[in-house]
Amino acid sequence: MKIALPKITTLLLMIMIVNYTYAQDTDVREDDLGDVTDSFQEHFFEGLKQAAIENHDKAINAFAKCLEENPKSSVVQFEIGKSYLQLKDYELAEKALVTATTLEPNNEWYLDSLYEVYNKTNQDEKVISTLKKLSTFHSDYKVDLVKYYYGKQQFSEALILLDELDLETTRDSNRDYLRMIIYRRGDFSQNKIDFYTKRVSQYPDDEENYLQLIFEYSNKGKEEKAFEIAQKLLAKKPETEQVHIALYKFYLDKKETEKAINSLQTVLKSTVVDLPSKKKVLIDFLRYSKDKEAFVSVINNLAEIIKEVPENDQLINIMADYYKSTNNKAKAIDYMVTAEAPDINDFVSYKNYLLALTEAKKFDLVIQKTTEALELYPAQPLLYFLQGTAYNQKNNPKKAIDALEMGLEYSIDNPILESDILYQIAQSHKLMNDDIKHKKFLREAKKVLENAN
Repeated sequence: MKIALPKITTLLLMIMIVNYTYAQDTDVREDDLGDVTDSFQEHFFEGLKQAAIENHDKAINAFAKCLEENPKSSVVQFEIGKSYLQLKDYELAEKALVTATTLEPNNEWYLDSLYEVYNKTNQDEKVISTLKKLSTFHSDYKVDLVKYYYGKQQFSEALILLDELDLETTRDSNRDYLRMIIYRRGDFSQNKIDFYTKRVSQYPDDEENYLQLIFEYSNKGKEEKAFEIAQKLLAKKPETEQVHIALYKFYLDKKETEKAINSLQTVLKSTVVDLPSKKKVLIDFLRYSKDKEAFVSVINNLAEIIKEVPENDQLINIMADYYKSTNNKAKAIDYMVTAEAPDINDFVSYKNYLLALTEAKKFDLVIQKTTEALELYPAQPLLYFLQGTAYNQKNNPKKAIDALEMGLEYSIDNPILESDILYQIAQSHKLMNDDIKHKKFLREAKKVLENAN
């Protein structure tokens, strides 16, 4: 059954459709067309309709007919500018939008579109000028201006605006992060000290403000001032852990060794201190204590603590390197095999890891890891040698010989490794009770070594 509809004029229906579509595509606003003719309205809404369905050339033609009747219509110039902007004809978009803003200087929408044109065409001074005007409407535009200054490395201007925004609005973590980046990019040490001194006063329970002050005073060589701030934070928040990154060094410089070690242990055990900071204090302490007999037991204790630290591979590798540098081979190997395998793409590190596994007699793991490595490095004779050696140790001489003979093909220019491989082949034949081949390969191993000398 059909329902009878009231008659609606084509123009009114079109206006309703366009207004709905247009509202969907842009922020809703009221454009006062003023006292205009029916013809003007018809062309204007035709332009809106064509723009809404992205027929921008047709939209411009329709709006142009409006201008024939009223060349001083700011809203028509604005719509023309927007359509040219969509067509990426920035020169004509700018011309129309400049006219619109001249006719109506305080219209946020006009200025916003003009800002977009200037930004896309890299007209720096005009971007800045337009954003300054827009910032009177909303602080978000001031944030855009901060980012623009930052992108152009005009850091001082960006900091001035950030200070203004902090006074005008509440704290904002994104702005604080941008401020920190700017501090790192330029010589703004005193700005940073002034800012975080104020922040400590405003937000005395926020430890990040104290930490920033501590690190900045330390960077400037004002250790006593940094230590003073650290003590204030510790008094305010005794449970804080990050402050011990700084306290450790202060105590060490003051020869308060026990306090320094306690701070170091706090840092290493912490779940909030980041890995780079843990590595930094550990490496610093190992350098400080190297060749000092009094610290041997302390270092061994730290090494045990590190084993219990989550995601500790890099710290364990630091300990392994330390024990290698002090000729404590057994400890070095113990720590190297405790950590997860290094990146297989770093062959030197991976090779050292496999050698440590072999020294530690972890032959099953040697077989597994050399098999994985050979997929990436099929011409590395050392991998075949280590795999063959591991198979011999697991009493699997046939697989050992298969691996070792492949290694022999790639070790022609390395007589020492060639001799070692031949020796392992001899051991494989010994495991198979083949005394003749055992002796034969022993002789070949000896001969290769003699010829090398």
